[in-house]
Amino acid sequence: MRKTWAVGCLILLLLFSMIVPQATSHGGSIFPIVIGIPGVPGTVYIGDAPSQPDPAKPVIVFVQGLFNASSIWHTGNDMYQRAREAGFETAFVELHDAGGDPRSNWNNGKMLAEQLQKIADHFPGKKLVMVCYSKGGIDTQTALVHYGKHPLVSNVITIGSPHYGSPLADLAYSDWVWWLSSLLGTRNEAVYSLQTGVMQSFRTQTDSRPETNENAYFTVAGNSWGSFLSPTWFGGLYMLEDSDGVVPLRSTKLPYGNHIKTGNWDHLSIYQGKETFDVIRPYLTSTRQTASANNTIESASPLLAENNIYLTGGEQEGTLEESLVIEPGTESVALNWMSNHPLSRIELIRPDGQVQPASFKVTQDQQTLFKGAWQHIAQLNKPMAGTWKIRTSTDRKSAYALIATFNSPLSAQLALQQKRPYAPEYLVTATNKGKSHNLIKEIKTEAQIQYIPDPRTNPKQERIILRKRGPIDSRAIQIPVTSAGTYNLTINIRGTTTSGAPFARTIVKSVAVDKQGRIHGRP
Repeated sequence: MRKTWAVGCLILLLLFSMIVPQATSHGGSIFPIVIGIPGVPGTVYIGDAPSQPDPAKPVIVFVQGLFNASSIWHTGNDMYQRAREAGFETAFVELHDAGGDPRSNWNNGKMLAEQLQKIADHFPGKKLVMVCYSKGGIDTQTALVHYGKHPLVSNVITIGSPHYGSPLADLAYSDWVWWLSSLLGTRNEAVYSLQTGVMQSFRTQTDSRPETNENAYFTVAGNSWGSFLSPTWFGGLYMLEDSDGVVPLRSTKLPYGNHIKTGNWDHLSIYQGKETFDVIRPYLTSTRQTASANNTIESASPLLAENNIYLTGGEQEGTLEESLVIEPGTESVALNWMSNHPLSRIELIRPDGQVQPASFKVTQDQQTLFKGAWQHIAQLNKPMAGTWKIRTSTDRKSAYALIATFNSPLSAQLALQQKRPYAPEYLVTATNKGKSHNLIKEIKTEAQIQYIPDPRTNPKQERIILRKRGPIDSRAIQIPVTSAGTYNLTINIRGTTTSGAPFARTIVKSVAVDKQGRIHGRP
């Protein structure tokens, strides 16, 4: 009888352990309450109660960014510890990214809305304040504005959030980088949603809604590119504007928000508690304020920053050689050979046939929009003018993208301009932009225009080529709009300088077309 009773108790204990979620260890601390299954999208963790909880303070809900899990807030980061020591109760969420399937702000926002209701039910009568990193800020606003959870929340603090998208997402969907993004898995629903055209369309759908006035928004941004030759450094150089190496400064602000601070942070340090908790702390309990004067949304120059780029890419197996034209007067060129496997050899051959000694920094990107890519980065200072060769070898079948970023006065004289607002027509132009003389004599363009339907209706992310690369005598480029969705332009420019030297550039741009047929591009 005793044996039967003991076996029965053991079975009951096993069944109970399967039904009741177990406490999960997070950075040395045990979170006693888990709503859901640890690590699974949709899960909510309730942080340990502070030793001296302040009942007047709201509950902080931490929302992570692209490719991240909730652990970024407490593993190798003292953000959670500082919040708890300051008397705040806390909650953490796992979105689709935690399961290895990053999703758009619409899908993440829907899941987050359900999680916010569970958190509010757990803390009856208490308001929530959102602390959001990167794309988490977009996911949060979607949950509050479009899924109706704004009454549960007082303040929203976004840290390095791309409210107007990132040009790096446009790059991931460009023609030359398509193969590499496919193999890396970074051409996904989440990155799609961060294209500048898509996010501009989201702003049109969101900013005029009355729900945006129901919460106080505060923003924090970084203007450091990180360490020399790092992935964020190259991202900053690619965008060539104030940014944290992933998100442009002008993209981090909201017209109805309060910009707290722009600090010396890159995108991979800005969410650390030791860096920004004291910055955001006063705004966790702040009363509603009007938009601050330093929250002006700067428009992008009509001379797009990416006019300093030359881009190519494709598939690779074994040894491959690419050419790079460098015009006279170039101060420097930064090279980034991105691939899904590390190269076994990379060398540069100058126009005179000599091998150029170059020290490439090799690193695997772990957290930006090209997560998983091997980046081989070097900089050429005062490079010889002419046609260079870049010879690489890999032991495995691979895909690659070569991005060359020019520091050259010629770049400022190239422009891609929209012929009129909301029109699908663009024009590549040359202008001296106030210089004493023109540097460009002739321009020829070719373009690939591809249409990618919204992944919510086209989950396989299939693209439709609307125009293949080919010579276009005219500098005018028209998007053959077929239906709502995203259109990516990869424009290859070849030309000659006034001294007769050749040059080459690539412009990448994404635009979104809404159901009314209007074009949404960069602000």
